[in-house]
Amino acid sequence: MKTRIDAYFAWVRMIQRQAPPDRLMSILSYYPDGATIQVIKTLMSKPRKFCESMLQDLEANGKVGLVYWEATPEAVKARRRKKQEAKESPTPKKVWVLKGI
Repeated sequence: MKTRIDAYFAWVRMIQRQAPPDRLMSILSYYPDGATIQVIKTLMSKPRKFCESMLQDLEANGKVGLVYWEATPEAVKARRRKKQEAKESPTPKKVWVLKGI
């Protein structure tokens, strides 16, 4: 199952979630112009705002192409397992207690 996603928006979403660099690298598997290494190195060493502006520059210059992201069966199984575990052991909801009454 191969999915084509827009590189710019995928990266910005991951940056906004402050994903670790290895997660960001796993998303990028193909860049037609070879800008991958530059983007990864920059993301690993620079603050978030700089990364976003750099991606916007790449997009403006037409250097950000489509990323081909392969969803491996292992990744799909791991995602399903995580969802199932979350259903089985839900995190307790916050209960607001009024103090002093």
